[in-house]
Amino acid sequence: MREIVRRSLPLAIVGLVAAGCSSAPAADEPDYSGVVAVKGESGPEMVADAGLGLLCIVGAVVAIATAPIWIPIVLISGAKFGFMPPPGRPFRKDGRARTAELGAGDEWLVSVRPEVLTLALHEREELAGVWLAEARGEHASIAAFSQLSLDLIAVGAPPSLLEKTHKAALDEVVHAKLCFAFASAYAGREIAPAEFPAARAASRPFTTLPSFSLQEEIARLAKESLEDGCLDEGFSAAVAREARDAAKDDAVRAALAVIARDEARHEALAWEIVEWCVEKGAGDAVLAAAEELASSHPLDARVEGGRLSADRTRDLRRDQRAFVSAHARALCAVGL
Repeated sequence: MREIVRRSLPLAIVGLVAAGCSSAPAADEPDYSGVVAVKGESGPEMVADAGLGLLCIVGAVVAIATAPIWIPIVLISGAKFGFMPPPGRPFRKDGRARTAELGAGDEWLVSVRPEVLTLALHEREELAGVWLAEARGEHASIAAFSQLSLDLIAVGAPPSLLEKTHKAALDEVVHAKLCFAFASAYAGREIAPAEFPAARAASRPFTTLPSFSLQEEIARLAKESLEDGCLDEGFSAAVAREARDAAKDDAVRAALAVIARDEARHEALAWEIVEWCVEKGAGDAVLAAAEELASSHPLDARVEGGRLSADRTRDLRRDQRAFVSAHARALCAVGL
């Protein structure tokens, strides 16, 4: 519990001070609309005074004093506040990974029986937070694969890729149900996804045939498949495999085995898509993406919040980056 407080408290204090000292977000600040429940009023200009500064200090002191109470609660809904990133293939809207709102109900639950009675309260709360983040990510991946199927059909991809893409979306339905079930079991209440308005809105600009550039679309598809599929799905598969091997709970181990198997299949699908794109002339785009992956700092935002230690998760992410970059270069070198 002390370690959880230590890791989470600095971010929370920064958030409280920022909320108290600024009423309008900066232009380059991430858009948290629909995620943070309380928003400040917008204004053309903010005038700081001593009273407001004192309020910020009091808020920080209160946060420190009550941390053992509210941090476990925040962990249950940790994905809402950005502590844990969604796994697998993300659904992006306007360049940002999006997930659904949360609600209650049993429609997304399957019968799982993790060992709960032997766990301390703080352990159950932490596990609920981890599985809830997984659940929201798996649920968003359904939308991601649905979007991918439209992208594939738009560029004339073969039916084999479309079939595997739709099968992957169905896999994600299973994963989401499993993860929401575990989150609910550990939290002691039913948790389910609610509305997901970002998934309904078209994420691609409408283009008529005269302005539709087939090569540009194929190049974009290749780059996204390399990053979101080969890298992210491969990373998720590696994390799930190691977490499966380390799990002592039979129910958890069985669920992670299913997720690891399916995520590895989704990674293989992403490589098939990349190969097809290279065959269609997207080799330069793939090489550029491979170079970018090779030069990117391995400590990106997606290494935090996994079921493994931070160091081990970081190693897996670094290894997956290196593999994807090298394999992509090899694909282009042989002229596929």
